[in-house]
Amino acid sequence: MPGMQISSYLDWQVNTGPQFLSGPENIINDVSRRSFILGKFLRGKPASEIMQGSDKIMETLYLNAKRTFQEFERGEDVTWQNPQKDKSMQLDFKFTLDHMSWDEWEYQQKTSNLYGAKLETKYKDMAFSKQQRLWESTVDGLEDLLWASPAGAAQFAAMENGGKSWYSIPVFINEGVGGATGSFDANWTTVENLSWTTYRTNWDNKRATYDAVDPGDISDNGTGLFNALDEIAMEVDYKTPGVKDRYFEDESAVGNQTLIATSKLGKLNMMDLNRKSNDSLIQKQDGAYPHPRWNGVPILDVQGLDSAALYLAQDSSTFVGENATGGTSAANTLKPGARYYVINT
Repeated sequence: MPGMQISSYLDWQVNTGPQFLSGPENIINDVSRRSFILGKFLRGKPASEIMQGSDKIMETLYLNAKRTFQEFERGEDVTWQNPQKDKSMQLDFKFTLDHMSWDEWEYQQKTSNLYGAKLETKYKDMAFSKQQRLWESTVDGLEDLLWASPAGAAQFAAMENGGKSWYSIPVFINEGVGGATGSFDANWTTVENLSWTTYRTNWDNKRATYDAVDPGDISDNGTGLFNALDEIAMEVDYKTPGVKDRYFEDESAVGNQTLIATSKLGKLNMMDLNRKSNDSLIQKQDGAYPHPRWNGVPILDVQGLDSAALYLAQDSSTFVGENATGGTSAANTLKPGARYYVINT
């Protein structure tokens, strides 16, 4: 065939349609984000937890201790008390939708010719193409909602006060810079319709800090990233007392339902620390450390956290990204550095 002219193959050219490298249901998705976390919240959950419906989402919480324990002597009169402890958490269901539409002509051109005969050559599946766009849009939209900034009165109203917006993770796990309320910001006076000032002690997330300039604690002053994660693990490692266990919480900081979400910078930090500790870690790996863990808990790179405006700026007037350097006090992060969200799903 070398040196032959294309005119020698006219019949082949006429009778051969264009051919894609891949099959009809393989359209390369170059708009996909590199990492997702939504599926981690759905894994292992029964349908009764994932799909529910009623007027409202409701739960009963015991938030402020009502203790009546006392010592007494034989024959001593006791004034019996009946403290009321339960609080109702309730919120409206939130809804989302996405779009998939088509017209009949699009499918006819892919399935038959003008005379109704079935086409022998089918290029790319239109149904697959439309579903691909739909599901990429839906999952991407849900990922964005998980890390949406709750800053400002408008977002408080949209998420808390009967609005249509989802509660994002930072509503519940944040740095507590909200002034007197200690919530995400001063607008969040309630969370899921419970007073933040009244119930904050036991309705708040745990926090620990580390030195972002020296995450490996080279200075050996106990302010490294591992130190901070140690502290968080102890704070959220709830054990039962060994008697009447059914009335207590048994939530370990380590388990299949726990994950640590961070940005690309955060995961790179952890990989680097593992690499530098290669000769002293319990389990040695090669130099890559592509899937770092801490106490068995996976460190997940969440693309949405790379630029999420969730952290106070230097002038405390607004929220910016974790490492923002915009040149002004309103554009620079007050405390720059990667954040790590320890989440029990």
